[in-house]
Amino acid sequence: MRKENTAERYYRHELNALLIAMLFYDLIAAVIVFFRVLSADGSNAVIFGEAWFWLLAFGLFPILCLPGLVYAFFRYRHYKSAELVNVQRVKLDQTDTVWRNLVGFRIEVRMDSMEYRTVTKHVFSTGPFFCNRLDDYVGKTVEVGYDEKTGEWIVFCLE
Repeated sequence: MRKENTAERYYRHELNALLIAMLFYDLIAAVIVFFRVLSADGSNAVIFGEAWFWLLAFGLFPILCLPGLVYAFFRYRHYKSAELVNVQRVKLDQTDTVWRNLVGFRIEVRMDSMEYRTVTKHVFSTGPFFCNRLDDYVGKTVEVGYDEKTGEWIVFCLE
C-alpha cells in the first residue's frame, strides 16, 4: 500500500482551499446579483445592459485564481504519482524556512554510500488553518524519500 506524502497532502489542501474560495465568492456574487435584479426597475436594459457588472460579479476572482489552481493541480498530480526512492528514516529536528509560513526540515541522508545534508520540501506550516502542521512533525522520526524528477526529499505523512 502506498503511503501519502506531505507534498501531496499540501497541494491537495491548496486545491481545496482555492476551489472553496472560488465557490464562496461566486455564491456571494450570485446573492449580490439577485438583489441587484430585484432592485432594478424591471427594464431589460438595466438588468442585462451592464455586462461589466456581470463579468466582475462572476468572472474576475475565478480568473485571477486560475493560474494558482492550475499550478496546484499539476503539482498535486506529480506528487501523487511520484515514486520516491532511497527511503530512509530520519529525525526532524532543525527547521529551514523560505516563506513566512512554509517550513522544511534540515536532514542528513545517505545516498550512494555518502552522507549529505539537505532540506526537505517546504510544505510544513506554522499557521492554524494549514495542513502538515509543524508541531506535529518536530522531533519525530519519519520516513523520507527522494523524488528524482524534482531532486527533492519528501517526508511521508504521519500515520
